[in-house]
Amino acid sequence: MKHLAQRHEVSFALVKDRTTHINKEESRIQDTSLRLKNVFTIIPYRPHPLKAALAELFLVHPFAFALKYDKKELRSIFAENFFDVIWASPQGMETFCRAFSRVTDSQPVTILGIHDAGYYSYFEMALQFLSGRVSWSGFKAVFRCPLMPFHEKKYLGRVDGVQVQTPREKRRLERLLDKKSKIRIIVAHSGILEDLLALPYTGSDIKRVLYITSLRGVRGSQARWFLQRVWPRVVHLCKDATLHIVGHKASGRLATFIDSLPGVCQRGFVPMLTDVFSDMTLSVAPIRQTKGVVTKILDSMAAGVPVVALEGALRTIQGFENGIHGVETRNAEEMAENIANLLVDKQRLEQISGSARSLVAERFRWENTIENIEEALFDLLHLRDR
Repeated sequence: MKHLAQRHEVSFALVKDRTTHINKEESRIQDTSLRLKNVFTIIPYRPHPLKAALAELFLVHPFAFALKYDKKELRSIFAENFFDVIWASPQGMETFCRAFSRVTDSQPVTILGIHDAGYYSYFEMALQFLSGRVSWSGFKAVFRCPLMPFHEKKYLGRVDGVQVQTPREKRRLERLLDKKSKIRIIVAHSGILEDLLALPYTGSDIKRVLYITSLRGVRGSQARWFLQRVWPRVVHLCKDATLHIVGHKASGRLATFIDSLPGVCQRGFVPMLTDVFSDMTLSVAPIRQTKGVVTKILDSMAAGVPVVALEGALRTIQGFENGIHGVETRNAEEMAENIANLLVDKQRLEQISGSARSLVAERFRWENTIENIEEALFDLLHLRDR
């Protein structure tokens, strides 16, 4: 949005639940230098509980069907505004595109920004689950719905374009959609923060490991796995190593457990990313995400901080080569050994640092992303006006 707002008039609609405090969020958006034309706050409401339960039981994407909008409120907000493009993200906001089209006379091009197609081959998902690459809850969420492909096609078919972050996701969507589908699939990944490219890498002389995560929810479970299975072995192999966790702090028993671990420091949130990477040796990403682009990995590479990650996560970075731009590992034992070995290998740290930074500087600049988006939007607008 920041980069699009430098070239075009952009309005921002913040869709929030009634129970969410919006003032702080809204003021933060208005105080930025995004040059937004308007900042709206829209509060959706939930459908009847029985309908919501049935949707979750039988439909593909409960989130996509869970939100309803007050047409009168939308009409009062948008009656005097004409938009060429409505960009909704994440995919659940597809309902917003539909609601908007019913309260306005304008016919904007509608784009849906998604992280990945929800549908997978059940056989593929079963293999990934058995190999430990997909959690039970993730497998169950997909397997429970035999009508998933049908419903996903249906709600994707209501928009003019879909934005994904990687060519792999584009291929997945192309398999899902009909061959005659006219939906434009836009590949536009996240870009890097330019300030990170200017950071000197000084971490090869120390042994400090960075872990950016939230110690709550799903990420909290991943962190517990790393702290229980990986970190003790790292300390055993490299006794003066320290781990610095940035993000939501843990509470309760997890916080007590972390306090008992040697060399672990919870730093919470930090105001600037440059402050996070400036004095780190390497960063870790103990996740198996294989969709989208993992932003914290991209940021680490841009800052020249070598990354050690579980297999899959680094493959979201187009052009990545294992051992050259980072280190990919298969399990806890392998991850611990790679971290410990890399901490004491100054030459290899500096080689990976330079290669990773060069890769993302070449391929992940915001200018390239915005050009891809603009080209697709202008094509869709031209088709609309014909």
